[in-house]
Amino acid sequence: MTGPLHRQARGAANGEVDRRQAVQWLAVALAGLNSGTLRASGAAGAGLSVLPTPAGAQATPPVTFLNAAALRRAIRTAPEEEPGQPGLYSLTLSGDADYPVIGIRRTAPTRSEVHRGFTDVWYVLEGAGTLVTGGALVDGVETRSGEVRGRSVTGGDARPIRAGDFAVVPAGVPHWVSRVDRKGLLYIVVKVPAKP
Repeated sequence: MTGPLHRQARGAANGEVDRRQAVQWLAVALAGLNSGTLRASGAAGAGLSVLPTPAGAQATPPVTFLNAAALRRAIRTAPEEEPGQPGLYSLTLSGDADYPVIGIRRTAPTRSEVHRGFTDVWYVLEGAGTLVTGGALVDGVETRSGEVRGRSVTGGDARPIRAGDFAVVPAGVPHWVSRVDRKGLLYIVVKVPAKP
């Protein structure tokens, strides 16, 4: 990975995570998802298993495993993120963990965004599109504390994304999926809390 996204990923001094931390968070998300929210949403099913805690061990959240088919099925059936506004569908996969893990399906470009308190670690499962990072939000409005949404991004770097791609979008960096392939885009985002 080169260019502005790589330089931004190294900027740990600005409340961001380095690439090794991002990969560790992604590994945690892919290997040990907490089952609370996933079960509550009815997405549990074939391919989902909860591994029991050994006798005498400290009580910790259960390890949940989703095989590839179950994970894709859960994300494909995720509800609209904002009811009545199609194009963005999401499902929390991590329960109340300190590192929110979100499964996302996009069928159209939606709003641009900036997260002040979280670095986004993306892994694309299916589909293709265009990710714009950097620049400035157009018509940005704070929708809740630390979360800003806009109409698009101006002056950012556009790059194609497709299945298998990985990206780290540091806290405070505008980003926007400006184009979505006709088949849609499925990906996982791990929300890594920014360092104070």
